[in-house]
Amino acid sequence: MMLLLTWLVRFVHVTCAVAWIGGYAMIVLVIMPYLRRWPDEHLIRMTMRLLRTMSYTGTVALVAGAILIALTRGYGAILRGEWGALVIVGTVVAVTLLGVGDSALRPALRRLKEPDSKEARRMQLWATIGLVLGLIAIAAMTRAIYAAG
Repeated sequence: MMLLLTWLVRFVHVTCAVAWIGGYAMIVLVIMPYLRRWPDEHLIRMTMRLLRTMSYTGTVALVAGAILIALTRGYGAILRGEWGALVIVGTVVAVTLLGVGDSALRPALRRLKEPDSKEARRMQLWATIGLVLGLIAIAAMTRAIYAAG
């Protein structure tokens, strides 16, 4: 039964992380090139909903990750070895990523009115920072799976 629970929590954790970071990839690679040239109100509203959904999936990924720690190596292992360091780095980066989405990217999107404006460039910058942070978190977490405790 414990193996099933651990698998289920890991499934939720990974699925939410994929949706979260995939959202940043979608914004950087698909949505922003369009919005920088033609800031369409409908697309801006849709992107705001996407960002809100990304905040929720990111939060669920963090909570599931915290549960996963308790179900696998335990919190006592956090301050020991490579695994603990990687989990701490991944968590700090993920929490920072939540802040980037909610405190920088969404406000920049709200102010977007003119094509190729300062706001458009700022939004592109924050979205790119978000994607890079997400990839760093994924790198830390995928390495943590194999790290010594």
